[in-house]
Amino acid sequence: MLVVTDFASTLVRLEPIGRVFREAGHELHLVGGMVRDVLLGLVREGDQPTGDLDLTTDARPDQSRALLAPLASVIWDQGARFGTIGAKVGEAMVEVTTYRSESYAADSRKPEVRFGDDLEVDLSRRDFTINAIAVSVTTGRLEDPFGGEEDLRARRLRTPLGPDVSFVDDPLRMLRAARFIARFDLDADPALEAAASEHAHRLGIVSSERVREELERLLSVSDPRPGTEFLARHGLAELVVSGVEPSAWQFATTRFRETTALELRRALLFSSFQPKQARARLEAMRYSRHDSNVTLDLLRLAASVRRLQSHEAQPSDASLRRLVASAGAGAEPQIIDQAVVLAAILDDL
Repeated sequence: MLVVTDFASTLVRLEPIGRVFREAGHELHLVGGMVRDVLLGLVREGDQPTGDLDLTTDARPDQSRALLAPLASVIWDQGARFGTIGAKVGEAMVEVTTYRSESYAADSRKPEVRFGDDLEVDLSRRDFTINAIAVSVTTGRLEDPFGGEEDLRARRLRTPLGPDVSFVDDPLRMLRAARFIARFDLDADPALEAAASEHAHRLGIVSSERVREELERLLSVSDPRPGTEFLARHGLAELVVSGVEPSAWQFATTRFRETTALELRRALLFSSFQPKQARARLEAMRYSRHDSNVTLDLLRLAASVRRLQSHEAQPSDASLRRLVASAGAGAEPQIIDQAVVLAAILDDL
């Protein structure tokens, strides 16, 4: 395996932790999104990470806690039964998780987790090869048994194990695939594409909350279109937003680039429904009352703007301000500006 220098300053920060694990006879590796993003050049190595540094080890949780205790100013062990110990060591916030293997029941995406001793087995359970890369904290060696670094260079999305296994075990990974395709400008491997079509129905075992969370993350990337097209291509779109017509989904998809506002992108996806239908679908997806009301207010105000514009080519500011009042006391001031944008987009329907 290669010895990499891209992580030099991070490994220096982690050196005290690496030393105590090494002296106790344990492995310790940096994993997760930071490894991927540094290799992609999306973040500069050495920058202070916005979240915890994810580490993985063959040490069991109680051993990790004991090794971290002399170094840490704070320890969090709420995740110990799942193998994770959190700690603040100097300025570094870390989460140390024991190597794991997983097995899934056919009707659940919640795995039975077993602690393990093998890094490769642990990496094999990750969702995609680009997330299955580790860097040894003690040696700086890049551990990449599934070719994730090559996939990053090729802008290719694959799963460590076969995609049929991956998507049957956890169908939410199909929605994550859409997000990664859009976020990192990746091409899905043909086997992954085929598996998504074959196992789309498995999304039915995923909770509405988790589906909604993944949809919101997808809508938040710079250009969601490659991801939303992936969902449509494999029959997943109508499972994400129940009852949405393919033409309505396609229209929304083609117009996402016209706004970066999450509220507007969400409203576009629900714009083909009647108000009661839109409310029912938002509630079924467990959107918060606030998010549901914002979406419905946007759709209602956009319809009002369009009606007004059909009578006045250039409505006055006073006319538009009256629309704010029509939204009700709970309406947020910025909604009117967003509604005007939404109305302009919907004029092309």
